[in-house]
Amino acid sequence: MAIIELQQLTYRWPKAPSNVIDIDHFTVAKGEKVFLKGPSGTGKSTLLGLIAGVNPPGSGEVLVMDQPLGRMNASRRDQFRADHLGFIFQMFNLLPYLSVTENVCLPCHFSQSRKQRALAQSNSLAEEARRLLRDLQLDERLIHRPVNELSVGQQQRVAAARALIGRPALVIADEPTSALDSDTRESFIRLLFQECDRESSTLLFVSHDSALSSLFDRHVELQQINKAGRQSVGEHQWQS
Repeated sequence: MAIIELQQLTYRWPKAPSNVIDIDHFTVAKGEKVFLKGPSGTGKSTLLGLIAGVNPPGSGEVLVMDQPLGRMNASRRDQFRADHLGFIFQMFNLLPYLSVTENVCLPCHFSQSRKQRALAQSNSLAEEARRLLRDLQLDERLIHRPVNELSVGQQQRVAAARALIGRPALVIADEPTSALDSDTRESFIRLLFQECDRESSTLLFVSHDSALSSLFDRHVELQQINKAGRQSVGEHQWQS
């Protein structure tokens, strides 16, 4: 079963002279851990937004779990994303006014199905958050600290636990290791693999650092599948 399937997908930002995405076909199978190398200007952020249902495609299909996101209205896409997708962002996007466990539990407040799946694992959301944080090797003494007092590596583990809570079908990691040294990066990725396997989550990991690619089931160069990206279209200038 394909978790992600893109078919004849194109996207062009308003007022842009050409497409930033032009992909004939791309799939990610259930349970795969795929490394997608996406240098700046090849359409990486735009593609992730399409897969997440933030924007509908210009043409073609974006199928996630066999569901055509382009045929859903915005509210249905938002709910589908909340129910089935977990995200680890480059800057982590943790909320400083929430505790560590509150940050981890946050997705379950937007999705009843993720909440139910989390509670099937533990007696409470806080207990499930602590379980994930332990598995990701965050020292329990740090759980009660404000997140902005944690190191980058510690915040990264909190962000990963937040993405994984409620067993999302797909986890998307967008440059989550860019601020870490090489040894810490590899250690974190192996922990992330372990948790994705445990939670039955597929992983799409996007990075410009090809040194990490050998750890994954498959390595894909975005420029090879995105015909628009080969023309060095600067996606960022059309997002304002």
